[in-house]
Amino acid sequence: MPQSVLQWAALLLSLLFSHLISFGWRFLVNLAAFWTPNALGIGRFAFGLSWTFSGFFLPLALFPDWFAQFSRATPFGASVYIPIEIFLGIVQGKELLLGLFIQAVWIAVLFIIDQLILSRGIRKLVIQGG
Repeated sequence: MPQSVLQWAALLLSLLFSHLISFGWRFLVNLAAFWTPNALGIGRFAFGLSWTFSGFFLPLALFPDWFAQFSRATPFGASVYIPIEIFLGIVQGKELLLGLFIQAVWIAVLFIIDQLILSRGIRKLVIQGG
């Protein structure tokens, strides 16, 4: 549990970032509906992937170090595991700032990709009828 006001502020910022990353990822997955009549399979695969790499099924600390570090650098680890590490006080100082930086980068990357795919999907979209 955070011990200082600064850690609480970092946790709140991390939770906000986490929600934005989660939105960006879910929006990206749902954009598959532009190219397939049934995006259910894509959604199931994507969310299974995100649950595995986020530490949702099993804490990343129980995986080999290389896997945990890789997962932490993905949008999945950034959306779930980094806020958990901040809350538990596992990361502090430079590691905490690095975690927030990773989250901010993923927000920017996902929102840019979302915008690009959305604009291409809208160009492909054909609406018939009245």
